[in-house]
Amino acid sequence: MKLDTSAIIFCDIIDNYGDAGFCIRLSRALLEYIKTVAIFTNKPSIFYKVIGENNLILINSSAEILSIFHNSRTSFEIPYSENYIIFDLFETQVPLEFLIFFSDRSNVQRIALDYLSTEKWSEPLQGMQAPDSRMLQTSDENLLKFRKRYWYSPGISKKSGGLIWENRKSIDYLERKKVRERVLSLKETKDFWRII
Repeated sequence: MKLDTSAIIFCDIIDNYGDAGFCIRLSRALLEYIKTVAIFTNKPSIFYKVIGENNLILINSSAEILSIFHNSRTSFEIPYSENYIIFDLFETQVPLEFLIFFSDRSNVQRIALDYLSTEKWSEPLQGMQAPDSRMLQTSDENLLKFRKRYWYSPGISKKSGGLIWENRKSIDYLERKKVRERVLSLKETKDFWRII
């Protein structure tokens, strides 16, 4: 049974499809466990190119719905849930109007999700508070709860925020060895190493 939770992702696309692709993969992974995901972005057109033209998109076989909106909206069509998770992806700032809209809801968590890091310095920072500077300066009692925002970074170590696997199966040592040998025997691999 899925959790009665909605995820709201804020993601500004800077220069390529990678940010949109990560948002889509994160949404698919979340929809395995929760009911709905909404993405607010500065460039919905990139998402439409990647996954289709409609505003409401059937994103997986269990017919869960992902909504994509322009982040300049002033009305927020988020279905009621018992719990909410707000993701600030790649240092995107959640609009204050949105936080004000959600200020009367009690079960809201904020997560600042950063880019992939394989560096050791990021390991002890996983799950630490990442205050939103705007919340530190506010005197609005309703916004004070949004001061708590937790920082995570995807990574490959056990101390990182992990990776999104999307139904990839684990392979044992022998299977991995066969794949490695096959890749190394390909003409393209040999040509690549000759060039560099």
